[in-house]
Amino acid sequence: MSADAPADLVKAPASRLAARGATADEVRARLEQARHKVSAQLDALELTLSPALRVRAAVRNAVRRHPVLTLGGALLAGYGLARLLSRR
Repeated sequence: MSADAPADLVKAPASRLAARGATADEVRARLEQARHKVSAQLDALELTLSPALRVRAAVRNAVRRHPVLTLGGALLAGYGLARLLSRR
Protein backbone atom coordinates (compact mmCIF):
# COMPACT_ATOMS: atom_id res chain seq x y z
CA MET A 1 0.00 0.00 0.00
CA SER A 2 1.33 3.42 -0.82
CA ALA A 3 2.41 5.71 1.99
CA ASP A 4 0.09 8.52 0.81
CA ALA A 5 -3.08 6.37 0.94
CA PRO A 6 -5.85 7.85 3.08
CA ALA A 7 -6.40 6.24 6.49
CA ASP A 8 -10.01 5.34 5.68
CA LEU A 9 -8.81 3.33 2.69
CA VAL A 10 -7.06 0.92 5.06
CA LYS A 11 -10.30 0.28 6.99
CA ALA A 12 -12.62 0.03 3.98
CA PRO A 13 -13.91 -3.38 2.83
CA ALA A 14 -12.36 -4.76 -0.35
CA SER A 15 -15.51 -4.18 -2.43
CA ARG A 16 -15.49 -0.48 -1.53
CA LEU A 17 -11.76 -0.31 -2.23
CA ALA A 18 -12.40 -1.23 -5.83
CA ALA A 19 -15.30 1.25 -6.05
CA ARG A 20 -13.04 4.04 -4.76
CA GLY A 21 -10.53 3.33 -7.49
CA ALA A 22 -7.99 1.52 -5.33
CA THR A 23 -5.30 -0.23 -7.28
CA ALA A 24 -4.91 -3.98 -7.30
CA ASP A 25 -1.77 -3.63 -5.20
CA GLU A 26 -3.69 -1.70 -2.54
CA VAL A 27 -6.42 -4.34 -2.45
CA ARG A 28 -3.79 -7.09 -2.17
CA ALA A 29 -2.08 -5.22 0.67
CA ARG A 30 -5.42 -4.89 2.50
CA LEU A 31 -6.09 -8.60 2.09
CA GLU A 32 -2.60 -9.43 3.33
CA GLN A 33 -3.17 -7.25 6.41
CA ALA A 34 -6.42 -9.11 7.09
CA ARG A 35 -4.65 -12.47 6.72
CA HIS A 36 -1.97 -11.44 9.20
CA LYS A 37 -4.58 -10.23 11.68
CA VAL A 38 -6.55 -13.48 11.47
CA SER A 39 -3.36 -15.51 11.77
CA ALA A 40 -2.34 -13.60 14.91
CA GLN A 41 -5.78 -14.10 16.44
CA LEU A 42 -5.67 -17.84 15.72
CA ASP A 43 -2.22 -18.09 17.30
CA ALA A 44 -3.50 -16.34 20.43
CA LEU A 45 -6.51 -18.66 20.57
CA GLU A 46 -4.29 -21.70 20.21
CA LEU A 47 -2.12 -20.52 23.12
CA THR A 48 -5.23 -19.99 25.22
CA LEU A 49 -6.68 -23.42 24.46
CA SER A 50 -3.44 -25.38 24.53
CA PRO A 51 -3.59 -26.42 28.25
CA ALA A 52 -7.17 -27.65 27.87
CA LEU A 53 -6.24 -29.61 24.76
CA ARG A 54 -3.33 -31.24 26.59
CA VAL A 55 -5.59 -32.31 29.47
CA ARG A 56 -8.13 -33.68 27.01
CA ALA A 57 -5.45 -35.67 25.21
CA ALA A 58 -4.11 -37.06 28.51
CA VAL A 59 -7.58 -38.19 29.59
CA ARG A 60 -8.20 -39.75 26.21
CA ASN A 61 -4.93 -41.68 26.38
CA ALA A 62 -5.69 -42.89 29.91
CA VAL A 63 -9.12 -44.15 28.84
CA ARG A 64 -7.60 -45.95 25.82
CA ARG A 65 -4.91 -47.61 27.93
CA HIS A 66 -7.18 -48.61 30.84
CA PRO A 67 -10.83 -48.75 29.71
CA VAL A 68 -12.01 -51.14 32.43
CA LEU A 69 -10.32 -49.16 35.19
CA THR A 70 -11.83 -45.94 33.81
CA LEU A 71 -15.31 -47.45 33.71
CA GLY A 72 -14.91 -48.76 37.26
CA GLY A 73 -13.75 -45.34 38.45
CA ALA A 74 -16.70 -43.64 36.76
CA LEU A 75 -19.15 -46.08 38.34
CA LEU A 76 -17.55 -45.65 41.76
CA ALA A 77 -17.63 -41.85 41.44
CA GLY A 78 -21.29 -41.97 40.34
CA TYR A 79 -22.20 -44.23 43.25
CA GLY A 80 -20.37 -41.95 45.70
CA LEU A 81 -22.08 -38.83 44.37
CA ALA A 82 -25.48 -40.53 44.49
CA ARG A 83 -24.91 -41.55 48.13
CA LEU A 84 -23.68 -38.08 49.00
CA LEU A 85 -26.55 -36.24 47.32
CA SER A 86 -29.40 -38.63 48.07
CA ARG A 87 -31.92 -37.70 50.71
CA ARG A 88 -32.92 -40.34 53.19
